[in-house]
Amino acid sequence: MTTTPLPAYQPPDYDALFRDACHDVFALMERHRLDVLDAEYNGGGDSGQIDNVTGYTLPEGVTPPDHIEADPNDRDDWLATSPGSTVLYDAADRALSCFDPILGWENNEGAYGVLTFDRLHRRVIVSHDWYITTTENAQFEREVTP
Repeated sequence: MTTTPLPAYQPPDYDALFRDACHDVFALMERHRLDVLDAEYNGGGDSGQIDNVTGYTLPEGVTPPDHIEADPNDRDDWLATSPGSTVLYDAADRALSCFDPILGWENNEGAYGVLTFDRLHRRVIVSHDWYITTTENAQFEREVTP
């Protein structure tokens, strides 16, 4: 009996998966005339999710700065209830799940953050925070008097 060797494991091409997911997000943003999209995520204990997706349209002639801090008064809350919102959530979630520097963000203590999709500059800005549990060791000595 001859055995056929199994093919070598090929890890996923996270760069290609991330690029494809971002192209999908940018296409949806173009369709809905959004310039900036924030996808907030949170998770820990081996599970995590996109919690909120908020789109922004910038005034004519204004481009996003290098560090985007969107004005909450400019929120486009239709995203939370529109039929297209689940598609945006799914595309943002795919981008998050293959963003190489933070792979595994949802494991153990977990993490939270925001993916900011900047359609005008074709970039994603990540503000990411790990939940960290630490310990501090202290040793003391005290003489006991008789």
